[in-house]
Order: sequence, then structure tokens, then C-alpha cells
Amino acid sequence: MIEINTIRMARIRNTILALIMGIMFLSVFTVFLPVETCDAAGDTLHVGSGQTYSTIQAAINGANESDTVYVHSGTYNENIVINKTITLTGEGSESTSMQGGGDYSITVTASNVVISGFTIKSDGGSFACVYLNSVTNCEISNSIIKNGGNCVHLVGSNSNIIKDNTIEDNNVGVYLSNSDSNTIKNNYIQNNNAYGVSLSSSSNNNGIYLNHLSDNMLSNARDLSSNSWDYNNQGNYWNDYNDYDDNDDDIGDSPYVIDGNSQDNYPLGIFLNQEPVASIISITPNPATEGQTVSFNGHGTDDGSIINWEWISNLDGKFASQEDPSYSGLSVGIHTISFRVQDDASNWSAFAYADSTLVIEAQSSQNQKPTATIVTISPTAATYGESVYFHGLGQDTDGTVETFSWRSSKDGVISSESTFSKSDLSVGTHTIYFKVQDNDGEWSSEQSASIEIIEDSSPGNQPPVADAGGPYTGYTNVSITFDASGSYDSDIDDSISSYEWTFGDGCNGNGESHGHTYTSEGNFIVTLTVTDSHGSQTSETTYAYITVATGGGNGNDGNTSGSDEENGKNDEDEEGLPWFIIIIAVMVGMVLLIVILFKAWYL
Repeated sequence: MIEINTIRMARIRNTILALIMGIMFLSVFTVFLPVETCDAAGDTLHVGSGQTYSTIQAAINGANESDTVYVHSGTYNENIVINKTITLTGEGSESTSMQGGGDYSITVTASNVVISGFTIKSDGGSFACVYLNSVTNCEISNSIIKNGGNCVHLVGSNSNIIKDNTIEDNNVGVYLSNSDSNTIKNNYIQNNNAYGVSLSSSSNNNGIYLNHLSDNMLSNARDLSSNSWDYNNQGNYWNDYNDYDDNDDDIGDSPYVIDGNSQDNYPLGIFLNQEPVASIISITPNPATEGQTVSFNGHGTDDGSIINWEWISNLDGKFASQEDPSYSGLSVGIHTISFRVQDDASNWSAFAYADSTLVIEAQSSQNQKPTATIVTISPTAATYGESVYFHGLGQDTDGTVETFSWRSSKDGVISSESTFSKSDLSVGTHTIYFKVQDNDGEWSSEQSASIEIIEDSSPGNQPPVADAGGPYTGYTNVSITFDASGSYDSDIDDSISSYEWTFGDGCNGNGESHGHTYTSEGNFIVTLTVTDSHGSQTSETTYAYITVATGGGNGNDGNTSGSDEENGKNDEDEEGLPWFIIIIAVMVGMVLLIVILFKAWYL
């Protein structure tokens, strides 16, 4: 019996020792070998000038499943093959262009691929711009696709989505062969040499709706199988639909016939004998003074042409028969203004009413505010360096206009003349404001208009090179000097004309050298944009790392501090020591526990 108890006690002792050693073993691996976790969302790979990858295909080859390949603005002359599940995103169809040669610009052989944000073209001889071969659940969206044979071509591919694209100037816009249950919606499919959409006899149960199909030479659509051309009582917009909408529900009264039994049951678009529609754009000034000229601006739309206009006041009756009249004979009072138009089929529109009543006030001895009118800004889209003509008028019913003021939302005050020309407006979208001042010193309300100045694309001009310096470090409430002196323009007889800074905290500045003070700590992205005399622009980003000064610190002058490697080493040293001490303490504690247990056991 004593021997059995001794054996049992030995087994219990060995079990406890094994358990303690297992805990120590697991503790060491838990401390020294932590488990790594991965984010299932995937990584983003960047393509473009100055990015990790210079070609799209290289980024695709380097991507893993579920990664995103982001393509920055530029033109990429390459054919690409997508053979894994990724998202391929361009910076925008207006600025990111992809052109391939040979049979296919883009070949997709993997399912669940998303492509968006490009202009996709071929060299004019390829079979397809985008070719989907035996795939499912892919999406092609928000792109301009052109100059192909069968531009978007699906073969043996099911349950894919083609939406929100412009598909034009091809042989066939969208061609489906042996492909089922795909969705084609909200695309502009136009100016193709043969068909806009063509479905082979082996393609079934596809949904085609809310597309704008126009000016496709052979036919807007061909369907040799069984597919749906409408969804939820909404079909497609057809420029050659030749029927009526007598009940005004914005749906054609009869179906649009495509092929055989295929038809769009709810065609949308412009219908025959549509009544014209009138709208009042503006009435200025309001309120106005008795005898003051009031300008009325209206507009009419129709499937034909507008030939007559009528402006009516509830107090004075009909007072004008032009589209945009000016009239000074309205009586004192509160006027409800209505407007209607007549088309070339003798149909009058319903009356349109102004959003608010027009108040005509009696003249008084008090000074009346002058009014400003922008008569002409021409052209409203100009190349940098091109002369833009401005013409404005001022009116004052009880005095004279003495001063004119024009300003730009980008360039500030640009003139104090009523008429002038200017050729040095900066590149970008300008909101132009115009106001006048009367002889009593009172300013009118500002009138506004928009113009676009685009970059000069003169042959041979090279964009400037931006050098933002940095990265910068500093302290809150201490000025940092940002230096762009490393920027330059390589063109002979050209130079940088402007330096624009954004500092990442909502503040902007300009100049080759600029001082800026941050009021809060953080890591701020700093962007420098330089413009040459042709309007060409280049941007570069850096960052400013701002901390709160401690102890006797008195800030710095904005120059970079120690290197990243040195800073990283200090952080590692400070954080590593406590963990090392904790690990040693745990190990020593476990050894002491074992010694105590052994002593207790044998005693």
C-alpha cells in the first residue's frame, strides 16, 4: 500500500513538473514569438511616376489576391492581363489613360475583378479594349472605353456588371457571346460603327437598362436570344425612338422593338410632340425701384424649337415677348411673374413662376444701391497666356457709377475698369466677381461667373520640377521656414512663376520661401505646387512632424532633426528595456517556484 501511494505521489509530482515546464515553454513563445495577424482587406499597390511601380502589369504581377492596384494620372501604353482577383482603379477617366495594341488591351481571366476610373483605348486594330474570358462577378465601371473592335467583349462569362461607362467610337460597343445573367446599365453607348449592344444567340437572361444608346450606325441594339431590356418599369434611352408619351409619365407609349421578340417595354428619352417646358432663370434686381430697369432671364426646351415667349405680371399683364427682356415700366407693388414659351408645333408650355415675388418700390430721397451686370467674359475656357475679354456695366437710378471692381477667386483683384483684357490668369477654375460703386460711395451686390484656364500644351514645353524640401520637424507655436529653392524649370527662356504651399492644417501660403507656424502637434502633409510661365504645374509632397516643446526647449528653425534611423533606434532602446526586465523577472520567478516546490515535496 505504501509503495502504491509512493508511485501515485511520484506521478502527481511528475505531472506538476511537466505542467510547470509547459507553462514556461508557452510563456517564452508567447513573449518572444507573438502571433502575427493579417488584414483580409488586402494592400494597395501604386503605379505611376515616382510610385513603386512604373507599369500596371508589373503591379498586377506583384499583387496578391484581394489587393488594390491604384494607377495615378498618366498615359500607360501597355497590354495587361488580370489573372487574379484584384481591384484595378485609375485616378480618373479624364486623367488616367491606358492604350494597348494587338488583340486585347485588357484581358481578364479571373473572377471578382473590379476595373474603374480609366480611359481605355486600343491602337485601332485590337479585337477588344476589355476582354472577359470565362469569369464571373467582375465589374467594369466609371470609364471611357473607345477605339476597339468589340469594345467590351464577354465570352463564356456570367453575372458580371458593366455600368456608368462611356463606350464610343468602336465597331461594336458591348458584345456578349455565350454569356448569361450579366447586367449592362447606365452607360452612354454611342457613335459605334455597327451595334451599340449585340447579344449572340447563346447569351440569355442578361439585363440591359438605363443606358443611353445613340447614333450607332447599323443599329443601336441587336438581340438574337432572350434578354431583358428594362427593369422596374425603366428601359433605355433611345435616340431613334419614334413614338409618343401622351400620358406624360416619361415612358414611351409603345415598346421599342429590337429584334424578333426582343423589345424595351419602357423606353425612355425624347418623344414625339413633347410639350415645351419653360423655366425662369433669374430676375434682377429684386427689389427694384420704380423706373429702374429689371432684367429677366428665361429658357425654353422642346423636342423641336421655341418660337415665342411671354412674360406676364399679375399687376401689369403681359409686358415682354422676348426670351431675355429688360423692362423699366413695372408699377409699384408686389408682382407675381410668370413665363411661358411656344414651340414650332404651336404648343404652349405650362406657365413657369418665379421663385419669389418681384417688389417694385417707390422712389425715395435716400440713396439707391447701384446694380452691376456682367455683360461678357470671352472666352469662358482659355489656354494659359490667352487673352480673356471682360465687359461689365453699372447702373444707378439716382446717381452715377464711379468705380468698378473685378476679382478672381484664385488671383484676387484683377481690374478696376469696366472693360479690359487679361492674359495672365492662373491655371484652374475661377469664379469671377464684379461690383460697382456709385457717387455716394455705396457698392452694388456682386455678380459672378465662372471661367476655366487650362494649361498651355505648347509642343516641347516641359513642366517645372517641384522640390518641397523636408521632411520638416518643429514645435507648436514656433515658425518653420519651408524652402522650395530646389525647384527649377529646365526649359530655356522659361521660369517658375508661382510657388503655392498647402501645410496640411487648413492653411496655405506662397513664395519660394515661406514661414508657417503650427498651433497643434501632429504629422502634417505639406504640398508644394509650382507653375511655369506656360501654366504647366507640378506638385510634390513632404511632411512636417510637429511636437509640443518640453522643459527648456525653445523650438527650431524648421530644418530636419536627426535621421529616421537614429530616432527609431532611440525609441526601440527606450521601449525594449522594460520588456526585457519583465521577461527576466518572469523566468527567475518560475525558477524560484520550482525550487520551493521541490523542497516542499521532499521535506
